[in-house]
Amino acid sequence: MLSLTSILAATGAGALAGAVLGLVAGLLPAPARALVAMVAAAGVLAAALLDLPMPQLNRETDQTLLHRGPYRWALNNAGQLGLGFTSRIGFWTWYLVPVGIVLLGDWRLGAAAWGLYGLTRLAMSVAAAFAATSEERLGRISVAMLSRRPLATRVARISAAVLAAALTLIAAV
Repeated sequence: MLSLTSILAATGAGALAGAVLGLVAGLLPAPARALVAMVAAAGVLAAALLDLPMPQLNRETDQTLLHRGPYRWALNNAGQLGLGFTSRIGFWTWYLVPVGIVLLGDWRLGAAAWGLYGLTRLAMSVAAAFAATSEERLGRISVAMLSRRPLATRVARISAAVLAAALTLIAAV
């Protein structure tokens, strides 16, 4: 039940952030949204290709949340993870979520896009935890996932560059 609470909180936080950004972006004329998205996507493209450090709140989960009870902890922690920018961001691709929402300028699409980000961020963690039948197995799964991080980082950097280039071209049209 706690896993479901976490997944729903992450999805809900992302959906709310996406809806607000999409609503605010929708107030701008389409050419202004396209210009903002084009500049931001080009910045992500350059940063990903140059392997620059990502601007982020590079922090672990606030340990004081653990003393608030399991459900409050799950809601708070998952909500922060679902937003993305309130915790550690592992890949440049995340930055394209708000860029795409600004380009679209629609609160419904914004809620769907960012909500999907929150869902996938937490669902992968929950799936790994459920796959572990013991603490020892969870440790092996964690080590295996961490050993693949360099490859995942390279793939994410390439996909971020490709997506950012595509968003830049779409915004320019």
